[in-house]
Amino acid sequence: MKLLNIPTFLFFAVISPLAHAECFGSGSKTETVSAKLAIQSFCAQGQMGGLYAPNQYITRCKNSALNSISSKIRWDFRIYNLRNSDNFMNSDGCQEFFLREIACEYGGDRSYPELGWRFV
Repeated sequence: MKLLNIPTFLFFAVISPLAHAECFGSGSKTETVSAKLAIQSFCAQGQMGGLYAPNQYITRCKNSALNSISSKIRWDFRIYNLRNSDNFMNSDGCQEFFLREIACEYGGDRSYPELGWRFV
């Protein structure tokens, strides 16, 4: 993952306190390494970034492949455009926001109403 530049860091530092966040209380435990690899791939390849139409959402799924037990675990990543207008998500933002959900023991759900995004 790329390191954030100063303007991007300041942007997230200002916006983070305004978010509605919830870590899930149960389910499959997050395997951070596998989940990070999946989301880095989805975001870097443009599968979850780009221009979103009003109220559009995109879901990407990937089976975990770290070991035989985790291979039965499937990661479901979803981004919602909460706006009634077009909204653009870049690769760095995609990764940064999803890493916050991956940091939760069972995954999470976070909304940024002022930005018009929800990450699950």
